[in-house]
Amino acid sequence: MPNLRLRFVLVASCLVLSVGSTSAAGQTVQTADSGKPKHRHASLEETMKRRLEDSKSARAFVEKLYVEYAWEAAVESKTDGGVFNEDRPVLARYFDKPLVALILKDRTCGEGICNLDFDPLWDSQDPSGATVDVRATPDSRRVKVVLRYGNDEETLNYKMTTTTNGWRISDIQSDKWSLVSILSRPIDAPPTTTKSVGGKSP
Repeated sequence: MPNLRLRFVLVASCLVLSVGSTSAAGQTVQTADSGKPKHRHASLEETMKRRLEDSKSARAFVEKLYVEYAWEAAVESKTDGGVFNEDRPVLARYFDKPLVALILKDRTCGEGICNLDFDPLWDSQDPSGATVDVRATPDSRRVKVVLRYGNDEETLNYKMTTTTNGWRISDIQSDKWSLVSILSRPIDAPPTTTKSVGGKSP
Protein backbone atom coordinates (compact mmCIF):
# COMPACT_ATOMS: atom_id res chain seq x y z
CA MET A 1 0.00 0.00 0.00
CA PRO A 2 1.43 3.44 -0.86
CA ASN A 3 1.93 5.96 1.88
CA LEU A 4 -0.35 8.81 0.84
CA ARG A 5 0.62 11.01 3.78
CA LEU A 6 -2.71 12.73 3.91
CA ARG A 7 -3.27 14.85 7.01
CA PHE A 8 -6.52 16.65 7.81
CA VAL A 9 -6.52 19.52 10.28
CA LEU A 10 -9.43 21.36 11.85
CA VAL A 11 -8.47 24.94 12.60
CA ALA A 12 -11.27 26.58 14.49
CA SER A 13 -9.57 28.54 17.24
CA CYS A 14 -11.00 31.79 15.93
CA LEU A 15 -14.46 30.34 16.34
CA VAL A 16 -14.13 29.84 20.09
CA LEU A 17 -16.80 31.77 21.94
CA SER A 18 -15.31 34.53 24.04
CA VAL A 19 -17.58 36.41 26.43
CA GLY A 20 -16.10 39.55 27.92
CA SER A 21 -17.16 41.64 30.84
CA THR A 22 -19.13 44.24 28.95
CA SER A 23 -22.70 44.21 27.75
CA ALA A 24 -21.51 44.27 24.13
CA ALA A 25 -19.95 40.86 24.70
CA GLY A 26 -23.23 39.43 25.84
CA GLN A 27 -23.08 39.79 29.61
CA THR A 28 -25.97 40.70 31.93
CA VAL A 29 -27.52 44.02 31.05
CA GLN A 30 -29.36 46.10 33.66
CA THR A 31 -32.29 47.96 32.15
CA ALA A 32 -33.18 51.40 33.40
CA ASP A 33 -36.92 50.81 33.17
CA SER A 34 -37.52 47.57 35.01
CA GLY A 35 -34.28 47.01 36.87
CA LYS A 36 -34.44 43.38 35.76
CA PRO A 37 -31.40 41.78 34.11
CA LYS A 38 -31.58 40.50 30.56
CA HIS A 39 -29.26 37.75 29.43
CA ARG A 40 -28.15 38.01 25.82
CA HIS A 41 -25.15 35.71 25.80
CA ALA A 42 -27.29 32.56 25.48
CA SER A 43 -28.44 33.39 21.96
CA LEU A 44 -24.92 34.52 21.02
CA GLU A 45 -23.52 31.23 22.28
CA GLU A 46 -26.03 29.23 20.24
CA THR A 47 -25.19 31.23 17.12
CA MET A 48 -21.48 30.62 17.59
CA LYS A 49 -22.06 26.92 18.17
CA ARG A 50 -24.06 26.66 14.96
CA ARG A 51 -21.34 28.45 13.03
CA LEU A 52 -18.71 26.13 14.44
CA GLU A 53 -20.74 23.04 13.55
CA ASP A 54 -21.38 24.36 10.03
CA SER A 55 -17.67 25.04 9.53
CA LYS A 56 -16.79 21.56 10.78
CA SER A 57 -19.32 19.88 8.47
CA ALA A 58 -18.11 21.89 5.45
CA ARG A 59 -14.53 20.88 6.25
CA ALA A 60 -15.60 17.24 6.58
CA PHE A 61 -17.27 17.40 3.15
CA VAL A 62 -14.07 18.58 1.43
CA GLU A 63 -12.03 16.11 3.47
CA LYS A 64 -14.21 13.28 2.17
CA LEU A 65 -13.50 14.36 -1.42
CA TYR A 66 -9.75 14.15 -0.82
CA VAL A 67 -10.08 10.79 0.93
CA GLU A 68 -12.03 9.41 -2.05
CA TYR A 69 -9.38 10.57 -4.54
CA ALA A 70 -6.25 10.24 -2.41
CA TRP A 71 -4.98 7.59 -4.81
CA GLU A 72 -4.11 10.40 -7.23
CA ALA A 73 -1.34 11.53 -4.89
CA ALA A 74 0.13 8.04 -4.50
CA VAL A 75 3.63 7.98 -5.93
CA GLU A 76 2.99 4.57 -7.51
CA SER A 77 -0.31 5.65 -9.10
CA LYS A 78 -0.15 6.18 -12.85
CA THR A 79 -3.88 5.89 -13.55
CA ASP A 80 -5.44 8.75 -15.47
CA GLY A 81 -8.73 10.01 -14.13
CA GLY A 82 -9.87 11.80 -11.02
CA VAL A 83 -13.11 13.37 -10.00
CA PHE A 84 -13.16 15.76 -12.95
CA ASN A 85 -13.36 12.83 -15.35
CA GLU A 86 -16.36 11.29 -13.61
CA ASP A 87 -19.87 11.25 -15.05
CA ARG A 88 -22.67 13.60 -13.99
CA PRO A 89 -24.05 11.56 -11.04
CA VAL A 90 -20.62 11.38 -9.39
CA LEU A 91 -19.85 15.04 -10.07
CA ALA A 92 -23.21 15.97 -8.53
CA ARG A 93 -22.14 14.38 -5.23
CA TYR A 94 -19.48 17.05 -4.79
CA PHE A 95 -20.24 20.10 -6.95
CA ASP A 96 -23.27 22.32 -7.33
CA LYS A 97 -25.34 22.26 -10.53
CA PRO A 98 -23.73 25.29 -12.24
CA LEU A 99 -20.23 23.91 -11.71
CA VAL A 100 -21.23 20.42 -12.86
CA ALA A 101 -22.61 21.97 -16.04
CA LEU A 102 -19.36 23.85 -16.66
CA ILE A 103 -17.24 20.74 -16.12
CA LEU A 104 -19.32 18.71 -18.57
CA LYS A 105 -19.44 21.54 -21.12
CA ASP A 106 -15.64 21.73 -21.13
CA ARG A 107 -15.53 18.14 -22.36
CA THR A 108 -17.39 19.03 -25.54
CA CYS A 109 -14.31 20.60 -27.13
CA GLY A 110 -13.49 17.25 -28.75
CA GLU A 111 -10.30 15.23 -28.59
CA GLY A 112 -7.40 16.42 -26.51
CA ILE A 113 -7.22 18.99 -23.70
CA CYS A 114 -9.87 21.66 -23.32
CA ASN A 115 -9.71 24.58 -20.88
CA LEU A 116 -9.08 22.32 -17.91
CA ASP A 117 -5.53 21.01 -18.40
CA PHE A 118 -4.70 20.18 -14.78
CA ASP A 119 -6.35 18.72 -11.69
CA PRO A 120 -7.77 21.57 -9.56
CA LEU A 121 -7.92 19.38 -6.45
CA TRP A 122 -4.14 19.26 -6.45
CA ASP A 123 -3.32 22.47 -8.37
CA SER A 124 -1.10 20.27 -10.48
CA GLN A 125 -0.87 17.97 -13.49
CA ASP A 126 1.03 15.43 -11.40
CA PRO A 127 0.06 15.36 -7.70
CA SER A 128 2.37 12.46 -6.80
CA GLY A 129 3.65 12.75 -3.24
CA ALA A 130 1.40 15.64 -2.23
CA THR A 131 0.31 16.08 1.37
CA VAL A 132 -2.95 17.78 2.29
CA ASP A 133 -4.25 19.84 5.21
CA VAL A 134 -8.00 20.50 5.09
CA ARG A 135 -8.97 23.33 7.42
CA ALA A 136 -12.22 24.86 8.56
CA THR A 137 -12.51 28.65 8.57
CA PRO A 138 -14.74 31.07 10.51
CA ASP A 139 -16.91 31.30 7.39
CA SER A 140 -18.59 27.93 6.80
CA ARG A 141 -18.90 28.84 3.12
CA ARG A 142 -15.12 28.70 2.80
CA VAL A 143 -12.81 25.74 3.36
CA LYS A 144 -9.03 26.13 3.17
CA VAL A 145 -6.82 23.41 1.73
CA VAL A 146 -3.04 23.56 2.06
CA LEU A 147 -1.11 21.40 -0.40
CA ARG A 148 2.56 20.61 0.10
CA TYR A 149 4.95 19.30 -2.52
CA GLY A 150 8.20 18.88 -0.67
CA ASN A 151 9.17 22.40 0.38
CA ASP A 152 6.59 24.03 -1.88
CA GLU A 153 3.23 25.01 -0.43
CA GLU A 154 0.05 26.02 -2.24
CA THR A 155 -3.26 27.15 -0.76
CA LEU A 156 -6.69 26.50 -2.25
CA ASN A 157 -9.94 28.05 -1.10
CA TYR A 158 -13.12 26.07 -1.58
CA LYS A 159 -16.28 28.09 -1.99
CA MET A 160 -19.18 26.12 -0.52
CA THR A 161 -22.92 26.33 -0.95
CA THR A 162 -25.80 24.57 0.78
CA THR A 163 -28.32 22.58 -1.23
CA THR A 164 -31.23 20.27 -0.44
CA ASN A 165 -28.66 17.46 -0.52
CA GLY A 166 -26.21 19.17 1.80
CA TRP A 167 -22.92 20.92 1.07
CA ARG A 168 -21.66 21.28 -2.48
CA ILE A 169 -18.59 22.99 -3.94
CA SER A 170 -19.37 25.99 -6.13
CA ASP A 171 -15.79 27.03 -6.93
CA ILE A 172 -12.14 26.26 -6.17
CA GLN A 173 -9.77 29.21 -6.09
CA SER A 174 -6.05 29.79 -5.73
CA ASP A 175 -4.21 33.10 -5.80
CA LYS A 176 -3.74 32.58 -9.56
CA TRP A 177 -6.96 30.99 -10.83
CA SER A 178 -10.61 30.23 -10.25
CA LEU A 179 -12.09 26.99 -11.51
CA VAL A 180 -15.32 28.72 -12.55
CA SER A 181 -13.35 31.36 -14.47
CA ILE A 182 -11.26 28.73 -16.26
CA LEU A 183 -14.28 26.70 -17.31
CA SER A 184 -16.22 29.81 -18.36
CA ARG A 185 -13.65 30.80 -20.99
CA PRO A 186 -14.21 30.13 -24.70
CA ILE A 187 -12.85 26.71 -25.60
CA ASP A 188 -10.16 28.15 -27.87
CA ALA A 189 -8.79 30.46 -25.15
CA PRO A 190 -5.11 30.02 -24.17
CA PRO A 191 -4.63 27.43 -21.41
CA THR A 192 -3.91 28.47 -17.84
CA THR A 193 -0.30 28.22 -16.67
CA THR A 194 -0.29 25.33 -14.22
CA LYS A 195 2.11 23.13 -12.36
CA SER A 196 3.23 19.90 -13.94
CA VAL A 197 5.35 17.76 -11.66
CA GLY A 198 5.40 18.05 -7.89
CA GLY A 199 3.58 21.36 -7.98
CA LYS A 200 6.25 23.03 -10.11
CA SER A 201 5.69 24.93 -13.33
CA PRO A 202 6.78 23.21 -16.51
